[in-house]
Amino acid sequence: MLKKFAVAAILAVVLVAASFLIFSGTEEEIPAPPPPAPKKIAVYVSGQVKTPAVITLEDNGNLRAIDAVNAVGGLTELADTENVNLA
Repeated sequence: MLKKFAVAAILAVVLVAASFLIFSGTEEEIPAPPPPAPKKIAVYVSGQVKTPAVITLEDNGNLRAIDAVNAVGGLTELADTENVNLA
């Protein structure tokens, strides 16, 4: 009886080890997708700015009008900053 138990125990250990070896190597690592390319947005900035121009900005999801104004050199001294929303 003890011999049968020992054989069964060894067989169980062998089966567990074999299944571990078989199934542990079959999972393929799926590489993460590349990050999306940044979107670009073209803006015409004119008025009381130092260098009016069409500019291209990367849209990081947090663009504001002030970013476009800064990209053309900022506002002139004549710009009315109290009535312009640069948010």
